[in-house]
Amino acid sequence: MGKLPRWRLALFLLLAALLAPLLRAAPPARRAEPASPLQRWLNAMTPRQRAAQLVMIKSTGALPPTRSRAYRVFVQSVQTDGVGGVGVNNRVGRAGAVNAEPFEIVSFLNRMQKLSRIPLLIGGDFERGASMRVAGTIKYPHAMAFAATGSPEYSRELGRATAREARALGVHWIYAPDADVNNNPANPIINIRSYGENPHLVAQHVKAYLEGARRDPDHTVLVTLKHFPGHGDTAVDSHAGMPRLDVDRERPCALCSAMPR
Repeated sequence: MGKLPRWRLALFLLLAALLAPLLRAAPPARRAEPASPLQRWLNAMTPRQRAAQLVMIKSTGALPPTRSRAYRVFVQSVQTDGVGGVGVNNRVGRAGAVNAEPFEIVSFLNRMQKLSRIPLLIGGDFERGASMRVAGTIKYPHAMAFAATGSPEYSRELGRATAREARALGVHWIYAPDADVNNNPANPIINIRSYGENPHLVAQHVKAYLEGARRDPDHTVLVTLKHFPGHGDTAVDSHAGMPRLDVDRERPCALCSAMPR
């Protein structure tokens, strides 16, 4: 057998060098993590459906007759429009606020959940427990009464009890606690709903309430620290008018700096 020409040997070595990386065994492909139910829902949604999930509609908790226009509107919003949740409030009659009965609100929410393709997020303004919006439930005092006891443990127990009531009714998100510092004695709407005018005291009871609301793993809820900063220093009912803070910037900032870290 004749000797291999040098140029052919050089060409063979060059090709071997170029092909070597391609001939190596490829590492096993990494298995993709299975998508969560939430991610699968999102992937299957149109932009309009995703936007609808950011909308919560209002309800008094009352169960309207199935042939009424009010019921058809709820069905349209939940089943067709695909809203993300329902906020429970009371209705106002000639004699004042009227709260829904427990069996009524549970029946209504259960029916709406069955109509919804994606589970609804249900919120409730349960600032003094469920009694603020639901009849026949324990009537707790305002926050200032809890602060007057001198023990945040009572606020912690209110958070725990409110969470249990809320979940029993089908509510996942409570609009509480009130974290306002009531440093304006002329405030007509915050007043005794606040834990007081001392920011340290307010912070202690708010923290205790949050801990109580998350204490029972079987009845955990979302919570809301309300209201907007400075609402405790206003002199206008924000339900009836637009509050305005005519104070120096240093005044609200001083409250924030006094809060415990």
